[in-house]
Amino acid sequence: FWVYFPDVRMEDAKRALVDRKERQMRDGDAEYQVHREAAQGDPACEEDISFVLRAPWPFADREVLERRWQLPLEAVGGRPTGVAIVMRSFEDEATLPLREDRVRAFAHKSAYLLRPTTSLPGVGLELVICQQLDLGG
Repeated sequence: FWVYFPDVRMEDAKRALVDRKERQMRDGDAEYQVHREAAQGDPACEEDISFVLRAPWPFADREVLERRWQLPLEAVGGRPTGVAIVMRSFEDEATLPLREDRVRAFAHKSAYLLRPTTSLPGVGLELVICQQLDLGG
């Protein structure tokens, strides 16, 4: 999936996708949590996160536990020109125990590719979304 936003700044979109407070403000019912924050100086910004995908009755809500990385996208010449936010599910009972009232969904691959455009300085965003999600159940 590809979309162009002529009036969005890349930094604002990135913050909306990865910042805990932003995510909780936008979707308070998702129970978005950061279980393990990135270590200081980690160039990949590796984190463990979880959230809930709400389903209407009579279906069970889905719960997702993911490892997330934030990686710079480089253009010719090695200059950073964007960011890839990449996620993949993993299982860890200690981090997020299974619950009987929810189904554990599994993200085989999930990514957001954010690139600023050159239409206006600092404004304009190309966003590519790739996702393969097994909802389970």
